[in-house]
Amino acid sequence: MRSKIQDEQASLPMNALTSQVYENYGDVYALYYAVTGEGYTLPELHQYTTDLQRKLVLVDGVYKVVLTGEQDEVIYVE
Repeated sequence: MRSKIQDEQASLPMNALTSQVYENYGDVYALYYAVTGEGYTLPELHQYTTDLQRKLVLVDGVYKVVLTGEQDEVIYVE
């Protein structure tokens, strides 16, 4: 399955994230959330989601909280 997904990666749009194959079948995702914040910087949103991750993993019944889609900080020099 991993090789089929890697083969199809090239057909995805240029700005699509790299596909991930999770091999730990014990990890089952139940919910996905998108965090956005108009007027907040990316580092501020990253700090918020990191804090949220620490709090959510303490909730009874929550095994793991994974952050994906984070953008790397880039500095442009002209």
